[in-house]
Amino acid sequence: MIRCPLSALLTAALGTAALFPVMAQGTAAKAKPATPPVAAAHDDVVGTCNSHKLTWAQFVTRIKAENETLLGQSAAAYIATKAQEVLFGKKPQSVFTITKDEAIAALRMHPNPQLSQQLEFMLTQLAVDDAATKEGVQPTPKEVDARVADVLKGLREGGQIQKGETDEHFLSAHNVTLAKLKASYRPQVQLVNLIRKDTTRQLGHAAGPADLVQASHILVAVKDLAPTATEDEKKKADAEALTKVKGILADIRGGKIKFEDAAKANSDDPGSKDKGGDLGIFMKGMMLKEFENSAFSATPGQVTEPVKTSAGYHIILVTKSSKQITAAEAKAFIAKNEQDQIQSYLSRLMGTSNVENRLQKLLPPSQGQPGFGARPTR
Repeated sequence: MIRCPLSALLTAALGTAALFPVMAQGTAAKAKPATPPVAAAHDDVVGTCNSHKLTWAQFVTRIKAENETLLGQSAAAYIATKAQEVLFGKKPQSVFTITKDEAIAALRMHPNPQLSQQLEFMLTQLAVDDAATKEGVQPTPKEVDARVADVLKGLREGGQIQKGETDEHFLSAHNVTLAKLKASYRPQVQLVNLIRKDTTRQLGHAAGPADLVQASHILVAVKDLAPTATEDEKKKADAEALTKVKGILADIRGGKIKFEDAAKANSDDPGSKDKGGDLGIFMKGMMLKEFENSAFSATPGQVTEPVKTSAGYHIILVTKSSKQITAAEAKAFIAKNEQDQIQSYLSRLMGTSNVENRLQKLLPPSQGQPGFGARPTR
């Protein structure tokens, strides 16, 4: 079961902009460009993703449908700033008027971080949709329904949905419809399908119990040397690490110390050291190749001979072979692993997608950081 906190539910349902309060900009910046005519603003392209172009009018229409409160708050913040400038500035006037359409058009040239984040969210969805179409992994309604049911179950088990409260009542209380929730989680299902296909491509088949093993290890790293170190110095450092790991192995095999205690005392892997070297279940392709080959060929319960990788020397104890991992354990691990990969896969996808957020370029440098779907600046 993948638990989903309430904040994650609302993020997915409303976009990241919904979680940030709208902030007025203080006094209007003198260097800001003039407000364009309403018609020109409507037709202006504010974002692109691959072959897609999103105009200001399309962007506003989507916000009205998905998060109209954000649009109203943003317009109100702009109006307040502009009114302050006109009525109480260096050359005050007695009257300030602006229509609703003019206020919305003005936001095109005077966006706030929340509008930029909402646009980033939409462009990210387009990039994910393009990738899912290209790879032929568009989700079925049944897959989306299953993901939403899993989310709601997690919220119920986590106590966010109270005992006796229906899912419909909970969603209504947060102004989220079931249809909106399904639409918002569809990109996540697309990403899981993309990750699953990528894993299948790497393994040559769909992931299953045969691709998993559970093991512990002890790492003895080779001493770091200066770039100018001689070959003799490198060989000496390597020999010292090998001697140390062989001594640890002899003590374990001789019954002088338990494997987990030896790991806590000697391992140079900070991620598993305090857990007695336990790495949990892992899949083929997740570890360095030399380590993986040894782990998947080792006899359960027996400590391997030292294995050298780029990290140093390892001794490995397989606690569950592929044959000992149940179908239920495999299913749970694979599902969690797919969820855990979403953000890193998304970052890679956005780094290779041709995406431009033109609202972000209008923000002051301190406010122009990308949000959901962040990618390297090209």
